Amino acid sequence: MAKLLELIPARLQWREGVPAHGDYDDVYHSVHGALAQSRHVFLGGTGLPQAWAGRAHFAILETGFGLGGNFLATWAAWRSDPRRAQRLDFVSLEKHPLTAEDWRHVWAQGESELRPLALTLGQRLPPLVPGIHTVEFDEGRVRLFLVYHDAAAIEEIEGRFDAVYLDGFAPTKNPAMWSEPLLAAVARRMKPGARLATWCAAGEVRRRLAAAGLSVRPAPGFAGKREMTIAWREGMLAEERRPARVVVIGAGMAGANLAHALARRGVPVTLFERESAPGQGASGNLAGVLRWLPSADDNRLSRWTRAGTLAAHAMLREWEAQGIDAPWGPNGVAHLARDEAQARKQRATLERLAPPSEVLTWLDAATLSERIGWPVAQGGWWFELGGWIGPQRWCRRLLELAGPMLTLRCATAVGSIEPYAPGWRVRDAEGKVLEEADAVVLAAGAEVSSFAQAAGLPIRPARGQVSLAPAEVGSPPRVTVCRNGYVTPEVSGRRAFGATLAVDDPDPAVRASDHRENLAKLEAILPGYTAGLDFASLEARVGFRPTVPDRLPVVGPLGETPGLFILSGFGARGLAFAVPAARLAAAMLCGEPWPLERTTALAADPARFFRR
Repeated sequence: MAKLLELIPARLQWREGVPAHGDYDDVYHSVHGALAQSRHVFLGGTGLPQAWAGRAHFAILETGFGLGGNFLATWAAWRSDPRRAQRLDFVSLEKHPLTAEDWRHVWAQGESELRPLALTLGQRLPPLVPGIHTVEFDEGRVRLFLVYHDAAAIEEIEGRFDAVYLDGFAPTKNPAMWSEPLLAAVARRMKPGARLATWCAAGEVRRRLAAAGLSVRPAPGFAGKREMTIAWREGMLAEERRPARVVVIGAGMAGANLAHALARRGVPVTLFERESAPGQGASGNLAGVLRWLPSADDNRLSRWTRAGTLAAHAMLREWEAQGIDAPWGPNGVAHLARDEAQARKQRATLERLAPPSEVLTWLDAATLSERIGWPVAQGGWWFELGGWIGPQRWCRRLLELAGPMLTLRCATAVGSIEPYAPGWRVRDAEGKVLEEADAVVLAAGAEVSSFAQAAGLPIRPARGQVSLAPAEVGSPPRVTVCRNGYVTPEVSGRRAFGATLAVDDPDPAVRASDHRENLAKLEAILPGYTAGLDFASLEARVGFRPTVPDRLPVVGPLGETPGLFILSGFGARGLAFAVPAARLAAAMLCGEPWPLERTTALAADPARFFRR
């Protein structure tokens, strides 16, 4: 977000059996029940479920998530409706989320009809970290975007909505949720024909909605309340145009995540990969590190890597819950301080950001030594949700899960792309047409610069050599450890460490000098460790990463001709960038709400290089 925010959980109270928020001196819903209120005020007031009948996609914006009752009622209505929209997006703001314990307590005695859905959501609630958190249900057909921030975050939500639930505590108790700027921002995000509903009947709220360009009228209130308010934007509700087919070039982490994201949206994808199998380029390493890169000012790189770490963690945890083999080791990541000066900076950053301990904490040298299984001289950050991921296996699993919506064409090199009415034509090196599609996404890592349309971008290949040593199960280090390099625990009988980085070095051969550089990094991480390694037993892998000067990904439309996108520039942070970057590209292609805050997302806009 635009500023730091320490999330303070809701101070839950009970009044005659109804949950209330102590700080706002107001109840979350009527004594007549959350479900009945949601059905009358919000679903009924926005014309649901009739409004989504036969639609491919329907998007709802809510200004106060609270106990989640409105989302749960909407999800339940969607599930029970045979004419429902194919996909439902629900974006909801919340400054004071419930803790997981309070959530369970509320819904253990809440509406019995909603309880199973509430308990399912309760197992997936994101940690109390500012930002937009995506939680997917029903094989990705229902997506909840939880925006943990204050009311000002409305300006960070990018999307056009079919319905709005204007909710929140009473204007006299929580005026920020009913302010003129917030209501104007809500109105700007409503499509022509979109409807808004609120239980509030205050004249000032109605006047502000009208001033924002909406038509407004009263409607019968709920459970003895004389009136509520309905508003709408004049016009006919229409769907955003989505591509009938998308071509993705490159089957590494970027392309595989994008193919998976588009397939879950029902968009057919043809994925071209010049190698004989997916994940052969920079995504072909044994294991890489998944963790956040905190900064005291919560800069763009910090926000991107935090969002990506949480998103990848949530995805892989959900796979495990479904019995899907997840190629990772979620056993945490230690980032050791180099010296006492850096240790002080790490602690100061932690104090400023104030994340929950289950996301990031600082541990002393003794505690980290015990977790690592090897003595270290300095303490450091501990990322409880971090770990290692096998990127090649991750790519393959994503493509398997894309199912019949994906056509994978390996050993097929794309030579050029060209616009044609109404989309794009893809050719091989000899000029033969391989595919025609509405949109093309360049996701070929460092090779995207070989396409004329991307030649002006400062994406440069960086050679990296990762060293591999034999390892026994349970041998130290037992967790992934970073300090100007990294070393993983045992993965399939080996451990990875390194890595080197050399921009514009095209040599694909394994070098003994790079092994020595990686060994020096390993020794600095775990003093005395390299004495037990046999140099002759080391293996290595060389890959080429797509790097850019500001170390941020490159995601978005490319050039002036519609339908051409790029997804690249991941550099050394591919595991942390891949999920949100791919979801962002998919949302842009399909005209859906963005899964990242607007300022964070636009930090990756390829146009940033041409504005300088």
